[in-house]
Amino acid sequence: MKPAAVEEKPKPAAAMQQVKPAAVEGTVNSVATVQEVLGDMMGDAPACPDCGHITIRNGSCYKCLNCGNSLGCS
Repeated sequence: MKPAAVEEKPKPAAAMQQVKPAAVEGTVNSVATVQEVLGDMMGDAPACPDCGHITIRNGSCYKCLNCGNSLGCS
């Protein structure tokens, strides 16, 4: 005869730690930085002939971020 299985009681969860809110200034600065970098990549980029979305430079070509079409590549 096998001994009866004994259920283990769950251990109490550890107390949660307080988390300080993140600074909003860093978020605003990072958004401005991303916009500046994207502006440098777009430059004089043409609009996509398929969907009309603005394209970005991709090496010597232009790539549409909306539909993925490549322009100016041979």
